[in-house]
Amino acid sequence: MKRELRDAEGAIEVLKQALSISWEIEATEVINELVDKVRQSKSQPSVAGILKRVGLSRSNYYAQKKRPVSVTKLKRQEIKRKIKEIWEESKHIYGAPKITMILRKNGFHVAIKTVSNYMREIGIKAHYANPWTTTTCDSEYSDQLINYLDEHFNL
Repeated sequence: MKRELRDAEGAIEVLKQALSISWEIEATEVINELVDKVRQSKSQPSVAGILKRVGLSRSNYYAQKKRPVSVTKLKRQEIKRKIKEIWEESKHIYGAPKITMILRKNGFHVAIKTVSNYMREIGIKAHYANPWTTTTCDSEYSDQLINYLDEHFNL
């Protein structure tokens, strides 16, 4: 009973920390790191118990732990980092087309759709500035004007 309680507390701790991690790390990597941290704590919950409550298999956990990071994943992380950097430099104005153009100038070969998908994954959006200011003339404005020069206008 005590062991199950420790495992449940460990699993809750793992999930709480996993929810607060940034977008750059994949969920399985986060859980692997957090399980290791919980294992090093004083309570010593079992890995199997934590993974059971989180919803992962032990074989998947250990296989993921041994597996090296793929080149594709590293490339995606680099592109996402550059997208966020360009977006912040533009003061959150640039969207996927402009960011794609800048990435292509910097040597990354990506499509607009890929950049827009990555922006959605990261959770960033473009804030478009209107190129004009909308002005309206008040219909009662001409009645408020005073003809100081006593000019006669053809209306």
